[in-house]
Amino acid sequence: MPDVEQHRRQSSNAELSWSEISQLTDENWQYISEDSRSGIVEISRAGNLTFSSLDLYGREKEISTLKEAFDRSRSSRELLLISGQSGSGKSALASCVEQPVRQAKGFYLKGKFDLNQQSQPFSAIVSACSRLCEELLQQEEGLSCPGREQNSGSREERSSKQWQSVFSLDEIRTRMHEEMANEVEDLIFVVPGLADVVGIDVIQPLNDSTKDDPLEARNRLNAAFRKFIRVLGCFGPIAMFLDDMQWADLASLELIEFLFTDPEKTGLLILGCYRDTGLDDTNGYQKLLRKLKRRDETTITEIEVRNLSVRYVNEILSDLLRTEKGRTLPLAELVHRKTHGNAFFAIQFIKSLVDSRILKPSDSSAWAWDLEQAEKSTEPTSNVIDLMKSKLKKLPYDVCLTLQLMACLGSTFTFRVFHLIVDEFYNNPLHVDPTKLAVQPLDQRKPEECLQLCVEQGLIVAHRRHSYRWIHDKLQEAALSLLPSDSLPIVQFRIGNLLRQNLSSVEIESSVFVVAALLNEGSEALLTDEQRIQIAHIDLVAGKKAIESSAFVSAKYYLEKGVELLPVGSWNEHYRLTLNIYSTAAEAEYCNGNAVMVERYCDEVLKQIHRPLLDRLPAYKVLIETTGAQGDHKKAAHLTLDVLSQLGCPFPKYAVLIQAYAGLQKARLFQRRLSTEKVNGMRQMTDIKDIWIMSLLDKMFAFAYVGRLPNILLMSILKSLQWTLKKGLSDFAPSTFARVGLVFAAFLNDPKTSEMYAEHCMSLLVRTSSRKAKVKASMIVQSFVFHYLRPLSSTTRPLTHSYELGMKIGAIDDAMWCFFFAQETKVHCGVSLNSIADELSVAIKQMQDLKQVKQEELCYILERVVLDMTGNARDAHLLSAKYLAQDELFARLRQTEDTTMKMYFLRNRMAVAFLFERYDLLMELLEDTGYQKFIEKAQPGVFAVQSMTFRNALACVSVFHRTGDRHYLRLANRLAWKVKKAAKQNNPNLFHYDALLDAEFAATNGKHAAALKHFGAAILLAGSRRFQNDQALIYERFGEYNDREGQKDDARYSLRLAIESYQVWGARGKANQIRLKHAGLLTPPAEIEVGDFNPDFLTLRHKSLDTAHVRGTAQVEKPLGAA
Repeated sequence: MPDVEQHRRQSSNAELSWSEISQLTDENWQYISEDSRSGIVEISRAGNLTFSSLDLYGREKEISTLKEAFDRSRSSRELLLISGQSGSGKSALASCVEQPVRQAKGFYLKGKFDLNQQSQPFSAIVSACSRLCEELLQQEEGLSCPGREQNSGSREERSSKQWQSVFSLDEIRTRMHEEMANEVEDLIFVVPGLADVVGIDVIQPLNDSTKDDPLEARNRLNAAFRKFIRVLGCFGPIAMFLDDMQWADLASLELIEFLFTDPEKTGLLILGCYRDTGLDDTNGYQKLLRKLKRRDETTITEIEVRNLSVRYVNEILSDLLRTEKGRTLPLAELVHRKTHGNAFFAIQFIKSLVDSRILKPSDSSAWAWDLEQAEKSTEPTSNVIDLMKSKLKKLPYDVCLTLQLMACLGSTFTFRVFHLIVDEFYNNPLHVDPTKLAVQPLDQRKPEECLQLCVEQGLIVAHRRHSYRWIHDKLQEAALSLLPSDSLPIVQFRIGNLLRQNLSSVEIESSVFVVAALLNEGSEALLTDEQRIQIAHIDLVAGKKAIESSAFVSAKYYLEKGVELLPVGSWNEHYRLTLNIYSTAAEAEYCNGNAVMVERYCDEVLKQIHRPLLDRLPAYKVLIETTGAQGDHKKAAHLTLDVLSQLGCPFPKYAVLIQAYAGLQKARLFQRRLSTEKVNGMRQMTDIKDIWIMSLLDKMFAFAYVGRLPNILLMSILKSLQWTLKKGLSDFAPSTFARVGLVFAAFLNDPKTSEMYAEHCMSLLVRTSSRKAKVKASMIVQSFVFHYLRPLSSTTRPLTHSYELGMKIGAIDDAMWCFFFAQETKVHCGVSLNSIADELSVAIKQMQDLKQVKQEELCYILERVVLDMTGNARDAHLLSAKYLAQDELFARLRQTEDTTMKMYFLRNRMAVAFLFERYDLLMELLEDTGYQKFIEKAQPGVFAVQSMTFRNALACVSVFHRTGDRHYLRLANRLAWKVKKAAKQNNPNLFHYDALLDAEFAATNGKHAAALKHFGAAILLAGSRRFQNDQALIYERFGEYNDREGQKDDARYSLRLAIESYQVWGARGKANQIRLKHAGLLTPPAEIEVGDFNPDFLTLRHKSLDTAHVRGTAQVEKPLGAA
């Protein structure tokens, strides 16, 4: 549209027309014009009305606060919130940060939420990122955006031109490829403009492993946005200005929270403007604000922008009219009385005085006005909407109609859409009574001419490439209100239908939320079933795109509308559309946590029993996942069994355990013929039904494990193995082999077969392209299998790597499990308790953000354990009944039916009780857990259970020494036998356990020489594997044994080594307990210097130890090298 661009270029080169005063509104009217600060702009009508050297009025304190917040944000994350009424100047104030950001060579992102587009996800954030992408490309190409002036330009363009970065686009592109990898593709799906920045020609679909899992897609998208901000932060400070946050969609609010709570604390200032009127506690923005305020590390600054006082209204008029303040004061008082000092309202009111010739230039070039006439002649208006409506009604009919149509398109719109809509309504006017129209026809101009007049009148401005935006939402609201209420749905439907019919499929995809919103708003005007079906199809497209964009609340809105629009009989006449809408709606409700609606939608699908089973599988999948998410794992498992049976994969109903063990014997025999080469040479599984079966068996394992269904657990593993060997490899094959290895190690005490299946798993992980499969299988094999075969410390690094990979690809659930098992393993390996506590503290907050409740609760318990171990016994949380009763989680655990969680809690209470020698409590807990049988059943395959068995055996020995009750000695023998049995299977992590127990029993039986030999072996074995914690325990037990035997010097030396070992580990409270318990023996309290402390202790001071025997015993570690 050359006419419009020519006009805009001309108007920017000299003086702006008087009508353009109204451009200077909420965003810049309080200081009249940002450009005027440099003396660029002059506005004239008749005489010269000059705007120069004007700035924000009465906001000095607020500007200072804002700039201070930006300075702080350069090294941290800062949230600055600006509240106030509409038109009070919030946006103008927020824009003041742009200049310091540009001067600091930083990034200024700006977006605005729209009242009429609240169902469009990420609208403001996408707009902000898209504008940034355009700026980066402009800077690289040295070009201006189409649709902007070439000389002085718009305020937005001049800001961009002033921004000269110290880096190149190639540097950003390279950094994004290095840091974000595949996450860039996920981000491009939401911000298409990023494709040009990173140099990707084709937008790839979401990663194969998560494209069918919307929750993981959401996690990955949030992570991609977070990494995008981190990458930008490497090149300069970042300020993101989001306007009208009271209209933000839930997905945007969740993303804002995720960005703001980034543990890496990349410099970021989030500026949020919102209207503080009409907001209740249920508003999503208010909820976010309350949530952030509860976080201790959150830095939030709040600024309230009030209306202008008479003083500042008078200063504006005095500067505007170039007249003394004393002369303009009466006029300022009138303007203030009429507008209450609202900046936007005041300017529009002043303009109305000029339009009505009440305020006019006099012959002497001064401005004159008649106060009495101003009081009487101005139309009575209670708010700015009424004032703007009265002004718009005075415009020519075709211009007014154009404004009404543009108002239906939202706060921004493209020129192509504008031209398409206006042409249609000019050629086919509204079929309504002409007397109902806001104005009557006076003239008819071309659409381009009407648009030009709207720009001249300051109602809209150019915005980005080939698009326009309303200068203020109050103007858009006023224009929309001119349409009669009974005509509005008709107009909206016609516009939506016109877009649906004329836009290309690519354009529909990019504008589907706008099209769907228009059609839905006008759906009350629909008359035919055909039209209802057409709109339902658009709602389905919008709902799917919203799910893919992780905007689940928006998806719910569109899909609910789609369901409502389906006519009676749609299952027969429009089966495929109806199936997709109900199935997708169930998925959206699952993502929103609405189990009732999930069941309702799924029931509709599952009623279609005469239809193919594959059509119903997505509904079954959602229903199963929803049931499991509610904690009813047994119900979820049996529902899964039912579906598997329908798919031709039934489970036996009788003699399940017998058949399971028979199947395991076959698997053991088959393994002898199953080489790694044969596994890698197996064909790929391609049949969709078989892949569904493997997917459901994978879910079955999780339900059976958590729900304590051992028979179903074993059968699910066997069925997965059988299906893999029969049908071929899938993404679930690595996990299948890992689980078979778990069964042979944990249930059948066959580590050799377990190791072979674990090796098959590892070979497939090298081959598979599914990163999600790698994370899940690694979590299983490293946490549940390899500790039977390899040094425990060798599993922490792979688990940490899998955690990082899972977080990167959005497989958050498995990633968090990897993190949890890595941290628990570190505790048993003797890693510094302080470092573990720090990592847990950060991760727990991260889990809260990501809603990983199960892992968060387990990590919370583990954190309490670690903190208890670093403190004193009297302060230990898990030993205090009062604390446990007051703590919300621990109080809930007393009532929970989640056996796994309850047993984990009890196991850790035992660990703390053992450390601080609270043997009375430990024996009570041991009895409550069926002498730990309940824990063993609830947590099969976990190394911590073996560690618990070892410590409980030692505790029983200690109780026997104190009480003489041989019941505890017999119990100790039973527990020790379990440790010895596992150690005989060449488990390298149990050798020092077995040696210490042998030493304790030898000491109990009075076999002094044997006791010395076994104590020595235990010390060396623990030291060689760097079990810092266990070596401290061994020294403590050895010292106490020597004390009982009267070997005071040896006892003193061993106890001091124990103290030092505990201190190095971080268990300061335990070290203090030993000092107090053996104060007499340790006097004088000579300390061992840390620098003299050798953690290996390969040379022992104790002359009484048979070191030759120790060296001989250490040879049992020889097989470990092979492992």
